[in-house]
Amino acid sequence: MKLYLSLVRREFQEYFGLFVLLPVGVTIFLILIMLYTAVKIPADNLLFEFGMLDAVVSEDQETGQDNADQPEYVIDFFTGDLRIATEESDASSGSLTASDVVTASLYGIHYLFLSAAGFVVFFYLLYNLYADRKDRSILFWKSMPVSEIQNIGIKFLVAVLAIPLIATVLSWIVQGVFLVLAMNLIGQSAPDSWTAIWSNITVLPTMLMQLYIILWIAAWLLPINAWLIFASALARREPFLIAVIPVVGVILFEVLVFGSSFIGRWIGEHFIMISLKTSSLLPETITAGQSYGGGLGTADMLAGIIIAGVLLGGAIWLRNHRFEL
Repeated sequence: MKLYLSLVRREFQEYFGLFVLLPVGVTIFLILIMLYTAVKIPADNLLFEFGMLDAVVSEDQETGQDNADQPEYVIDFFTGDLRIATEESDASSGSLTASDVVTASLYGIHYLFLSAAGFVVFFYLLYNLYADRKDRSILFWKSMPVSEIQNIGIKFLVAVLAIPLIATVLSWIVQGVFLVLAMNLIGQSAPDSWTAIWSNITVLPTMLMQLYIILWIAAWLLPINAWLIFASALARREPFLIAVIPVVGVILFEVLVFGSSFIGRWIGEHFIMISLKTSSLLPETITAGQSYGGGLGTADMLAGIIIAGVLLGGAIWLRNHRFEL
């Protein structure tokens, strides 16, 4: 166990700026923007000037609570005002409640951090094994009692699990600040709306869902990430070209020779993570499987795992038999 912890520590020491300083800097930057916006924008604007639909604030029907005494509020996105509903049409003018808007915003913050983590993972896997061959540090690590299976395995796990987990934890910090500021602004405009909104914001289920999402992403992107680390082990000059040119060549060959694009669609479904099947971003109407992977079946997931295993085996073989540039 100490050996594996040492390998993980080595990765974070070598890429401290990429793994820690960069995401922490983004977190601080977003928090400062939210604080500045909360101070500068009047409370009655509520940061909801998006020119979209009205949103009714009411108790969730599934809770079974009597909300006869609870005033209904409408967030009018055209004017930015929060007002008590005065007409029956207000109650049916929009499909999103204010709690829905807040919950969707929490997921939006999470997706933003996951997108940033995706770029970090992409470049880390693509240049990691190439960089230590270029600067000859591979010779030092090969003198250590660590096998390439352990070495590549830890690098891969750091990329597919540790980096997204760090991004998720930092996104929770930003989500917490956003939630406090949003509820404060709403409370200033209409104090009676606090209970109606807060009771329908499912913070803990949202956090658990976000953890599940990163596990789903880790499984769904296995073949893509394995291809990146294989290209890094294979490349003699520029890993990016090694990773891109063969893929583009295979896709073009299939299109020109067979007139189909099965491989291109399959790669696209795994590489382009978000392919929503619905207009809503809320967890009640969309699952992680629909958000990440386009709703493809179990066979596609198993095929990706098998391909990832083959590519990781190829990267290990290259490191053992041909590690020079």
